[in-house]
Amino acid sequence: MNGERYKIILPKFKLPYLQVPNIYKNLLEVENIHTKQVRLALYKIACFFQREFRYDFIQYSMNDDDRESLRSFMFFFPGYYEEKDIAFGGCCFRYRDKWTDVHPHWALQWIWLHPFERSKGHLQEVWDMFVKEFGNFYVEPPLSRAMKFFLRRGKKYSIHGDFRKYLK
Repeated sequence: MNGERYKIILPKFKLPYLQVPNIYKNLLEVENIHTKQVRLALYKIACFFQREFRYDFIQYSMNDDDRESLRSFMFFFPGYYEEKDIAFGGCCFRYRDKWTDVHPHWALQWIWLHPFERSKGHLQEVWDMFVKEFGNFYVEPPLSRAMKFFLRRGKKYSIHGDFRKYLK
């Protein structure tokens, strides 16, 4: 962030494990059935994404109930701090069916991992599950240097039209 420093306080939450069948490794699909505390944790992760990439708006809403076109995930450490879970990343897929020059498809809209947790294999560990779930999905720019490096290693994905320039 151009030498600008800020503090990242990772969100803590208590996951009601008996109600959560959709955990894959250290990834939780966040649904509207989850508590406000869980959705707030993902919202805070989206705020970190917005701050780092200097977006004008936050790309996740706790109240977004469009389950048909939105699937959100949170990376977390279970029971890590005083028996609470700690979120260290998140991502969001959206179904894009309004583009006129390409067929309807799922797109990875945003992804953010805490800087200390990047390049530790968290995304690598769940990428095949994403491909199985969303097919040959698009990865929407802008892409960080780390994400470009990750995608260049032969991951299955698509980039829409002129977006290929973002991989260079």
